Amino acid sequence: MARPIQPGTSSQNHRARHDPTMLRPRFGLLVVACVALAACGATGSGSGAAGADSGKGSAGAAPASRTTTSAAPVSATSTVPVLRSQRAEASLPAAVQESAAAATDTKLYVVGGYNSAAQSVSSVFVYNGSQWANGPTFPIAVNHPAAAVFNGDVYVAGGFTSGSATKRVFKLANGATSWKEVAAMHTGRAAAALVPVGRYLYAIGGLAGSTQIAQVERYDPATDAWTDLIAMPHPRNHVAGYLDGDFVCVAGGREPTTSGAVDCLDTMTTTWRAGHSLQIPTSGAAAGIVEGALIVVGGESAGETALVPLLQEGHGGAWSTEPMLDPRHGVGYAPYQGRFWMCGGGTAPGYHASATCTSIGK
Repeated sequence: MARPIQPGTSSQNHRARHDPTMLRPRFGLLVVACVALAACGATGSGSGAAGADSGKGSAGAAPASRTTTSAAPVSATSTVPVLRSQRAEASLPAAVQESAAAATDTKLYVVGGYNSAAQSVSSVFVYNGSQWANGPTFPIAVNHPAAAVFNGDVYVAGGFTSGSATKRVFKLANGATSWKEVAAMHTGRAAAALVPVGRYLYAIGGLAGSTQIAQVERYDPATDAWTDLIAMPHPRNHVAGYLDGDFVCVAGGREPTTSGAVDCLDTMTTTWRAGHSLQIPTSGAAAGIVEGALIVVGGESAGETALVPLLQEGHGGAWSTEPMLDPRHGVGYAPYQGRFWMCGGGTAPGYHASATCTSIGK
């Protein structure tokens, strides 16, 4: 089995050609876009049933072991299940929801979002594998941003600031102690996906006012420039973005109704392909390829009336579901140290920010 890949490393440039519409890639990797996906709008309230007992660890310290297991096929063609665990991780220093998350080889970053008082924040939390600490303060208070790592640098794009979708993009260079503003996107967007692949970052989906953003943009860090690409077939916001080989994919979202669509952009040909629709439509979920399986986790209905408290897993055209360890929407998520991490998020209707972090792996 191929080793797990972290976004922004040279390994990310090794991309398999395969059909993402089969839901499962032909390799055993852990690959995911690092994005902020939320289940409530810029000013609206989230909703849903209260989350299960979270069993949080104290901030900065690993919690006592608590796991659940769910089934996942061994390979792209096998239906033989293996045990996969969900477990509690060290909690954030403070509760947030609708944040962005991204990870380097050694550090996990959680940026912005709403705090427990429903205020946008500029906080940056950094986990080094053993404890959380405060990172360089983000230049603006923002909720619903998107984040990704490229070549060890953390990028954060868009989000809502004072209720408006921003075009602004910032970079925290590897080893830097402050953020630097880089070229702005052509289109302001929030609740979007930012996905790194090859030489570029791709901004997909999002919302600006009442407009669903269809235009895809591609950023070249080498030239500090954005290029407009083909539009999405199903424009929507609150998408769960992830990387599948050289396909940039988004699952679920709001069109504005709750979406079950899975759409993948072939970055080699800049054409779209449709994947198998989700079993349970969701928005503000987390998504990624974990040990060869596509998983879509959590979220809520676009009407903000109920959480989707499930881990949905793709099996070559079909889906299975398992309970989510701590049901939430609007988590910041990223692959980190061989597991799929989800931090913060809303646990109940309205602004109910959480400090919970959980992870998924074998």
